[in-house]
Amino acid sequence: MEFVNGTDLDELLKQPTENDQEEVILDPNIDEAKLDTVYDQIADYMLQLSRLRFPRIGAISKDRTPGHQTVIGRPLTFDMNELVTSTGYPADKFPSAPFDRASDYFEALSNTHWIHLRTQQNLATSEVDARWRFIARHCFAQLIPKYCVDDSLFMLFGDDFRPANILADPDTLRITAVLDFEFTNAMPAQFVKKC
Repeated sequence: MEFVNGTDLDELLKQPTENDQEEVILDPNIDEAKLDTVYDQIADYMLQLSRLRFPRIGAISKDRTPGHQTVIGRPLTFDMNELVTSTGYPADKFPSAPFDRASDYFEALSNTHWIHLRTQQNLATSEVDARWRFIARHCFAQLIPKYCVDDSLFMLFGDDFRPANILADPDTLRITAVLDFEFTNAMPAQFVKKC
């Protein structure tokens, strides 16, 4: 890695605060031209990433062929990391291999949601909340066959792609680096398009 000059994009776009404890929100008085400059660049990066295709779903790494990437193992997402580190979710219940079909991935994701509901007993704050969480998981599972119509289009997706992980020149707002790709995976096209 090499040093790259720049300031966190969230620092350049946030509403000024009194201290670091206040919530970070977009500055309501920001110049629209500045936002357009930033959004145009982010859209360009996302377009470039969306053109990368993979034969399977999972974590990616460099291939032996220079300049090539390959799927090396099961997906490792930001949500999976948070479940294990923050909720006591049993890590051995996650899938252990890459996926060849989107429907298989979404079924595994659905199973993860069910296990989370069962293992984190304090997840629901009331009986009504528990019922809605149960219904949401049931509905998600029912939607898989309906929306997994293309079971073989897998694209690059980083679920930690956000302004705090982007460096920009503070004077021009030109992006100088995009950081933190540790939770980037080849994912089903449906998953990528949801955001």
